[in-house]
Amino acid sequence: MKKACYVLYGASAVLMIYSTVFQLQHQLYAKLGYLAMAFGVQLIGPLVVKLLKLRQAWGLLFWAQLFIAVAMIIGNTLNGYAIPYFDKVLHFSSGILICAVITLVYCWLKQSWTESTPRDYLLKCLSIQGINMMIAFLWECFEFACLIFLNIDAINHYTQGVYDTMTDMIVCFLGGLIFLFLLTRSERKGKKDPLLNSLETFYKTNLQGR
Repeated sequence: MKKACYVLYGASAVLMIYSTVFQLQHQLYAKLGYLAMAFGVQLIGPLVVKLLKLRQAWGLLFWAQLFIAVAMIIGNTLNGYAIPYFDKVLHFSSGILICAVITLVYCWLKQSWTESTPRDYLLKCLSIQGINMMIAFLWECFEFACLIFLNIDAINHYTQGVYDTMTDMIVCFLGGLIFLFLLTRSERKGKKDPLLNSLETFYKTNLQGR
């Protein structure tokens, strides 16, 4: 994943340069703030890995950077949110990635990557999906607060009512279900996919026994 991660960071840099030139040519100076924010967010992952001296983190950095590139660079600075269902794809993807992070935390707290009984595994799945939906709810609360206190209609209240809020939470829930399917296939049948393989490698290298 190291090479793939470098390629993705390079592609993100090209996108940011293109976006910067585009904003300057069209005098869209407000978008430059989004670019600065995207640049800063992209530094967080590598800095955390460096400061905490984490190993085998390339897989996690890849998935995080992929989401950041699509959401912040393409979405915020290149008008990606104008593409139909772009926002829903991001919420769906966020459901998968949030569940991935929750899985690492859950396994670290229990100090076990796999569960020995079906009952324990059911509790694990319910915990992962439950926290995923709590985070989705809190995000919608944040967007609602932006509407109430700042009059920023990120929640699309004036144009869609509750439709945008409900569909965002539904697709996030579906993303969580997809993650649980991949997790079940990995734990019960031993079938690995790139995301679960990255998580398991990171857990066993950095979190197991701590």
